[in-house]
Amino acid sequence: MSTEEKNITSETATAEGAEQIDLVAKEWIQAQTEKEVKRIRDVGSSVIPLKTLNCGIIPNFDNKKPRAINRIELDTNIDLSKVQQIMVSPAVSYPHKQHFNYVNLILVTGQPIPFLAPYLYQTNLKVTQPEREEEGRKYPSKQVILKNDLREYLLINKNDAYESQEDTEFLDSSTDVASDADDVPDPNDHHRRRAPLNKKRIATYDALTDEQKGILHRQLKSSRFSKHPPQVPPTKLAIFDFDNTLFFSPQLSPTIWSKRFLGLIAAESVWGPGWWRDERSLDLGPFEELKAKAWEGYWNETIVSKARECIADPETMTVILTGRRYHPFHKYIPIMLDSKGLVFDLIGLRPDPESTSDVHWVANNYGRKVLTYNVVPSVFESTAHFKEGFIANILHKVKSIESIELWDDRVPHVKNFKIFLKSLRQDGVIKSSKVHGVPGVKPVYNPEWEAGIVLRIINSHNYALKAKYNGARFEYRDVVENAMQIEDDTNPICFARKYLTIVPAEDSTGIRLKNESQARLKSMFEPLFKKRMEIYYQKHGHFKGQEEPVFFGKYCMLTERIIKHTCCGFVGYTSRLRIDGISPPGKPWLLLKVTVLKDDPSEEHEHILPLWYKPSDENVFRKLSHHWEDISQEYQTEIEGKITYDYKLSVQQARWDMIRKQRKKEKDRVKAVINHTYDRGSYKMDHPHNTKNRRKDHRQNNDPYPRHHGPSNKHPYDPTNFPYPDQSSFTGRWK
Repeated sequence: MSTEEKNITSETATAEGAEQIDLVAKEWIQAQTEKEVKRIRDVGSSVIPLKTLNCGIIPNFDNKKPRAINRIELDTNIDLSKVQQIMVSPAVSYPHKQHFNYVNLILVTGQPIPFLAPYLYQTNLKVTQPEREEEGRKYPSKQVILKNDLREYLLINKNDAYESQEDTEFLDSSTDVASDADDVPDPNDHHRRRAPLNKKRIATYDALTDEQKGILHRQLKSSRFSKHPPQVPPTKLAIFDFDNTLFFSPQLSPTIWSKRFLGLIAAESVWGPGWWRDERSLDLGPFEELKAKAWEGYWNETIVSKARECIADPETMTVILTGRRYHPFHKYIPIMLDSKGLVFDLIGLRPDPESTSDVHWVANNYGRKVLTYNVVPSVFESTAHFKEGFIANILHKVKSIESIELWDDRVPHVKNFKIFLKSLRQDGVIKSSKVHGVPGVKPVYNPEWEAGIVLRIINSHNYALKAKYNGARFEYRDVVENAMQIEDDTNPICFARKYLTIVPAEDSTGIRLKNESQARLKSMFEPLFKKRMEIYYQKHGHFKGQEEPVFFGKYCMLTERIIKHTCCGFVGYTSRLRIDGISPPGKPWLLLKVTVLKDDPSEEHEHILPLWYKPSDENVFRKLSHHWEDISQEYQTEIEGKITYDYKLSVQQARWDMIRKQRKKEKDRVKAVINHTYDRGSYKMDHPHNTKNRRKDHRQNNDPYPRHHGPSNKHPYDPTNFPYPDQSSFTGRWK
């Protein structure tokens, strides 16, 4: 055989091998797709799958460290500039080739149903960083492994129209996503139909649509600034965010609620309007009493003082700029600001849609408030897009403004505002700007309030669903002047077709300390912690009503997985722990480094035992690397605990009759989880892995939510008439 024939044979074999690899990848992804799509549709959630034509990674050398831009070509004609947010599922290792991961990308637009695209990418891509010079110092070129945090994207449709995206959210490990891919892209192909890389699009006034310009014009025209113009044209614009910047907006605590639940409760039009569009998220008590006291304890007084200074300055136009929608919050936020004596020139609630949504569930007999779902597409692509357009509109209408000063708590928004305002300075629109990143502060921990609000949200969802199936308690109505029939596939109640109840769910495996050990730790370390916090507050400030660290020294997490055999022993075993270190001062928490003692010292493991921390910091300190201080003699001690499961509140599908019967038990269990005293018992007695005992419990009717296998007298077309296994649903923080 000649050399040429050998080369041809070799190339043919290589092509056939690559084709086989692609076929294997396609089949593997398709199997994952079918499984996930089925799970999502079983629980009533919806996604629209897109095909990925090609993808690759483009290195970006603009920063000191190179970053990856994920370039994805999609088989679609949709306008990708409408994508408001990209959410990423947890990465899964591709089993047929090393150093490749697979994720599902959920593309959130203004439509009720998001899109979904599969993405296979390389994790160890090596690139050559070019030579650069900084501050007179030259750095030679070198080969580095490109860091890919899956936060920057270049999306391309079939028309070669592209959109750069940076505002990315990551779904927690319990997120359920699905994909649909008929073709497997080559992760190394960076060349096919490559579109030029652009910076993140900035919303200048000319870039706004006529509809957006009209909304912003009407918003400015109806403001106090236009109705009572200042005598001197303003030269400065002061902008204040509302949630967690000016006002301590309550949120659900990760110490009580599971990650999956927090994602679902925030999603729009799944169990209601969504947390950030639901007026109940600001229902902090009797409205008139709160108004009389000016919502005392819920204000960031440092930012309030800054706002007062700006309002008093005759040369400054002072505005509130928030992603909270005009409906329904125009009935509340202006009154809240007025009660505090804050008279802003303009209250910039996100005005899309300008009119109320056309889907309501109205309580006839129980005096509940109208529950508004949101199925009207948003006019602005995202909160950041609205805020940039809002600023551009003011600068276009009020020509005298020369400088802008802004306060915001969200890190991505602060970053985007700096880029946006810098471009305005470079274009000569303004002369100066300043962006203040405000540490987001939550209100004081109030688990009873959280439980009450969540129970109301779940109950209203169940009543609305009951109305759809049986026509009871709630009625559906259309309130749009030009009445139109809402089709079943756009009716938001169709996105979550199951009755729900709140239940404790295993969240992690760890060691629950004995009561005596808990009390001993608290008495030993409380004086030290109080002293540290006094110093901390002197440096960082402290206001009445802000979130305080709480004692949680009851549980030492070993792993986030639910397993029966841990590194420290089986579930149900008693373990001894030795305190070996303590976290240094300067943070609003106190953590201990503990070692689980064993007969063989070589098998001992170190873990974190948190004593005090802010509830909102639950997922913060666990991700950090800690520099421990040596423990002094007076704090050296040993404690005991039992290996068990930690429980957090989640939701479970249930039958309507079971919901009514279990309400009292549900409240008791919610209270037990809040107090961190809930325990379903040892593994031998009652554990999900022990199916024999669980079946026995069902026969004895001890399980509050048994599987239903018999006939039912429910409505024949009610999908909850059939038994459904526990399923997760599509999640994401859509603020």
